[in-house]
Amino acid sequence: MWLQRARQGDQDGWAAIVGRFDRLVWRVAREQGLDDALARDVAQITWLRLAENLGSIREPDRLAAWLATTARREAWRVVSKSRREEAHGDIEAGPPVEFELSLIEDERSAALWAALRSLDDVCQKLLRLLLDDVPYRTIAETCGRPLGWVGPTRQRCLEKLARDPEVQRLRNA
Repeated sequence: MWLQRARQGDQDGWAAIVGRFDRLVWRVAREQGLDDALARDVAQITWLRLAENLGSIREPDRLAAWLATTARREAWRVVSKSRREEAHGDIEAGPPVEFELSLIEDERSAALWAALRSLDDVCQKLLRLLLDDVPYRTIAETCGRPLGWVGPTRQRCLEKLARDPEVQRLRNA
C-alpha cells in the first residue's frame, strides 16, 4: 500500500515508508561498525536507492529485507572505501567477514518467505501482521475475529511453518 502510494508520487506514502523502516536502515548501518556520520550517509544512500528502484520492487511485502540488504551493501562499500583510503593504495580490503554470514542469512530469509507463502491465506495474513508488529487487538479486528483467536491461531500457523521441509533443513543446518 505505502509502496504503491510512493510510486504514484504521494509524499505521505513515502513518509510512511521512511517512518516505518528508518530505524531498521539505521540499525543495519550501525551494525556494520559505522560511526553516526557514516551511518547517516549510508541511510541516505539507501533511501536514494529505494527512490531509484521504486518501480522495480516486485514484492512489496519484502521491502524490509530489500532495505536491510541495500543498507548492508552500502555500508560495506563505505567500509571498503575507508580501508582502501587508510591503506593508501596498498592491498585493497575485501568485504567484511559478515558478507558470508549475510549470504547465509539471505538464503534463510528467502526460504522462510517461500515457506510462509506456502501457508494458507489466514496464516499468511496473520503472520505478516505479526511481523509488522501489529497489536493483537488490531489483528483481531482486521481479521474479523475475537481477540482470543489471535494467540492460538498464531501458534498453529507457526507449527505449520515449522513443519515445512525447507524450514526444518535450515533449523538443522
